[in-house]
Amino acid sequence: SSLEKRIEELITTCGEDDDEKSSLLVSKVKNLGYSFTSGYEQDLHELLGQEWKTIIKTWTTEPANQYSQMLKSANDVECVAAAFILHGPLVIGGGAMLKPRVEKAFGENATNVFESVTGTVKGGRSSRRREFIELYDTLLEPDSNSDTRFSEIVAKCGQFMKLNNEMMVAVRQNP
Repeated sequence: SSLEKRIEELITTCGEDDDEKSSLLVSKVKNLGYSFTSGYEQDLHELLGQEWKTIIKTWTTEPANQYSQMLKSANDVECVAAAFILHGPLVIGGGAMLKPRVEKAFGENATNVFESVTGTVKGGRSSRRREFIELYDTLLEPDSNSDTRFSEIVAKCGQFMKLNNEMMVAVRQNP
């Protein structure tokens, strides 16, 4: 939710200039139409019950706090990198393949996070995958900033991936 919230903030603070808004990299990522927050929250409610927000706060690890803090103040490039790391595995990775496993283990009501990456949504898996990859390819198209932007995105992807790995190591309890 921090990522989606920050993307909205960046777009909103751009002002009234539609050209300026459309030049933001996060506008292009947002136009893909993926939003996983609501589905994830529904799944947590299903798995943990009415008090899921309180439970999650007590389970939050230091790497997760660091991740959240980074996202709250992330710039355009950082949000694009975070979206690649967080959304990529669901969109182009195994999101569609993971849904049946989660459903079998926890029930159909715990699979809401997968709704926008399964079945024929957005033309099916191959279409979703192609669209996601093409977007990230176009974000790196040659222009006066492409080398710098490419390096920045790669570096930020590395930072977010490192935090992902640290979060996985820090998890001590499996709900």
